[in-house]
Amino acid sequence: MEDTLQVKKVDTDNKHFDRVSRITAEGTVSVSKIELDINSEVFPMREGEYYKFGIASAQAEDGSADDFDICSYMKGEQSAQSQLFEQYDYVCHGKVFNYQVKEGAVIIYASFGGLLLSIRGELKNLKSI
Repeated sequence: MEDTLQVKKVDTDNKHFDRVSRITAEGTVSVSKIELDINSEVFPMREGEYYKFGIASAQAEDGSADDFDICSYMKGEQSAQSQLFEQYDYVCHGKVFNYQVKEGAVIIYASFGGLLLSIRGELKNLKSI
């Protein structure tokens, strides 16, 4: 899944952590509503700005098995798995842990080592996740 997000709000609730912000955004293509925790010290996001957003089932651009080695990547050793990372400024690796179907829409929840994501949209746009 790939989309362009427009950030609608940053930190609408009380901010609980100094370096983490929760953004609320909408997709311009799939019209999905997204809430995402980000490390705002590393990658600050601003209201009204647009960002390229993608979700993949594997770290390799071709969808092949995940055997990505972060140490090799940081040393500059390129691999098929690193190609997908090169397309984005901020990358998370995590797991979908829940989903719900409500009011004709699906809500998908994922966790990235404690940072959370929820996506709400039509099933046809989110069924590949």
